[in-house]
Amino acid sequence: MGKDPRLCEVIAIEKGVKSRRHKELTEYYRTAGKVDQFSGFSRVWEPRDEDSDFYPDESKKVILTTNDLLRDVRTNVSEVMDITATKDWGNVLALADVVVDGEAVLSDVPVTYLLFLEKQCTEMRAVITALPILDDTYDWTWNATKALYETAEQLSTKTKKITKPVHIFQPTEHQPGQYEMVQEDVVQGTWHVTKQSGAMTKEKKRQMLARLDKLEAAVKTAREEANTTAVKRKNVGERIFDYLLGGK
Repeated sequence: MGKDPRLCEVIAIEKGVKSRRHKELTEYYRTAGKVDQFSGFSRVWEPRDEDSDFYPDESKKVILTTNDLLRDVRTNVSEVMDITATKDWGNVLALADVVVDGEAVLSDVPVTYLLFLEKQCTEMRAVITALPILDDTYDWTWNATKALYETAEQLSTKTKKITKPVHIFQPTEHQPGQYEMVQEDVVQGTWHVTKQSGAMTKEKKRQMLARLDKLEAAVKTAREEANTTAVKRKNVGERIFDYLLGGK
């Protein structure tokens, strides 16, 4: 049997074993449907007397028995059952701490959950990377009441074009005056503009990504540590088939 393996060693070979054994099991299934291979006969001619016709003996050999096939199936399936049982029972024992900057963020985390956390870190990275940052064209101040960033108030006037007559020549007692229509911008009022934003600062985003880097590295380290846990070999396949094939 050899020494008990580490969990990572079991995981490393599990996929290959399952793939290989699945192909073999598929072939056993096909073979089981070839009924003719399980059938045979023996036919011997016995003449009634010396004058009767003679016929040669005939026979067809049984190529395969259900016992033969089930023996191979038992070997096949038992290996898959055993390696999967060894992994799953090992997962129960494989625990590790997620340590960031010397402090345990999580303690005694199962290896299966550490794998889940790795995927979550990847998904969170995509979200954080996509978050908008404040436009550094402006100076922003945090408004705690509104939970938003704001700029200082900026003023801008609003004008309106009007058309009015402008005299070119003033009228006199001898001739009328001349004028033309011109457009003029007239101030209508003042805009008081305050920009608001729900984005984050560039520094805040940088810090979050840096923390995520540390967390992701800590989760991977914990997963690698958990996977070095020594696990007991499990031999469940034989017991299952002993029960399954209990009768003749």
